[in-house]
Amino acid sequence: NEPMTSETLAVRPIDGLDFLGNFTWRESGDYRNGSGDRIDNTTVDSKNGLMKLGIEPGEGQRVELSGIIYADDEGITATDVDNGNAEYQADHHIRKTTASAHYTFDSPKTDLINLSATAYRDATTVADYGGDYPRDTKAELTTTGLDLFNTFKFKTAWADHAVTLGTEYYHDAGKG
Repeated sequence: NEPMTSETLAVRPIDGLDFLGNFTWRESGDYRNGSGDRIDNTTVDSKNGLMKLGIEPGEGQRVELSGIIYADDEGITATDVDNGNAEYQADHHIRKTTASAHYTFDSPKTDLINLSATAYRDATTVADYGGDYPRDTKAELTTTGLDLFNTFKFKTAWADHAVTLGTEYYHDAGKG
């Protein structure tokens, strides 16, 4: 038995404005093998969401705001590497969020301006909770960044050219 639902909404109410949203939920009990025997710690409970908003404020311009959420809870068999690789039952949790803002400008007047700028942040947490076994683990990683580039398009007598110049900066911060 594994109920699941996925709902999607996409609208473009007016020119220059669009929205896409999705939510998915899935839950399962422990799986059974070919003989019908239950396989412990295979349960899954996940929830996922996506949102994307697009705005076109002027000719050749587009702004996109997006976000993703992901949550997954499972029962697993974990290993305690500090205690002779002892196995124990643990609740395994994954949480992830991603947010970004993206701007593009493709100049209608010149092929020399085709700008793209993106700012983003991604945060992930993975945790195992031992319950009856006295071991909890947690790892976190957050990435924040900015990506900026422009593509210059031009022609010469013998070929069409596209040259892209840009840079990306990002910072990772983690702990466990």
